[in-house]
Amino acid sequence: MLFVFVLLIVGVFHLVAPRAAWYLHIGWKLRDAEPSDGYLMFLRVTGGAACLFSLIFIIAAFASPHS
Repeated sequence: MLFVFVLLIVGVFHLVAPRAAWYLHIGWKLRDAEPSDGYLMFLRVTGGAACLFSLIFIIAAFASPHS
């Protein structure tokens, strides 16, 4: 369950700040480089997908009956 919450946090980070996510992932290795618009869109889409899947798993975990 911890993994799902971490995935949700990372997904929100990619949605809110894709440029910062790019910098933390790749940008710190490069000098005078900027991410392409396509890559920033990719980060937003994958961040949204991560949030969606995380929320589905969280809802399913709390909605299932505990034995």
